[in-house]
Amino acid sequence: MTNKLPPEIYRRRRIAAAVLLVIILVLLGWGISALVNRDSEDSEPVNVTRDDGKEVTPPEQPKEPYAPKSDKDSKNDKSDKNAKKGDKEGEDSAKDDAQAALASKKDCSLADLQVTATSDQPNYGDEQPTLAITVHNPTGGECRVNLDEQQLRFEVYDLATYERVWSDVDCNDSEGHGELVLAPGEEVNYAATWSRLTSAPNKCSEEDRVAVPSGAYIFYGVIGDNNSDAYTFNIR
Repeated sequence: MTNKLPPEIYRRRRIAAAVLLVIILVLLGWGISALVNRDSEDSEPVNVTRDDGKEVTPPEQPKEPYAPKSDKDSKNDKSDKNAKKGDKEGEDSAKDDAQAALASKKDCSLADLQVTATSDQPNYGDEQPTLAITVHNPTGGECRVNLDEQQLRFEVYDLATYERVWSDVDCNDSEGHGELVLAPGEEVNYAATWSRLTSAPNKCSEEDRVAVPSGAYIFYGVIGDNNSDAYTFNIR
């Protein structure tokens, strides 16, 4: 025989279940709302004040945090600058020492002579370049060089190919001849005009010599095996 409960009991149970369901739904809705609001707050740009006082708004979360320059880095930068400055001062000091050593020499050889190449202008249109060689005796002794044995010459090279395109001694006598005598500190100048035509040993006929194209060229002044630094100029 089955005993039935009074109807009031069933009604109370249904009400309790309904109330419990409502509570669960309310809690579930509150949790979802809180999660959405949290995501929204996380994605909203935030103004950040850096260590240097500048306020920035990052567009997204940076992969690495902003790191202000440390005192160590600043010291390293200063050390690098000081090192470069020291190197430059060291080079200047070495040059001064070398000059002083030459000035104190009481004898002079071809290798001691300082040869410098220049021209009357850096760029040429229709003009023919006038090239110059300066020979300086930096020693404390008299310098004697036999230019018939140690030939003085002007040499021009194409800057792009480094091919020699002209020398004054290919088709003419050298600008220097006989014995060159320079007292201590004395210098002498030589000049030659280049026709802007190519030349080579034993190639001096009109058929052999052609006008050089526009471009950049290198000029060296040479005595024997002592040459100047490269001097560049342009032909347009």
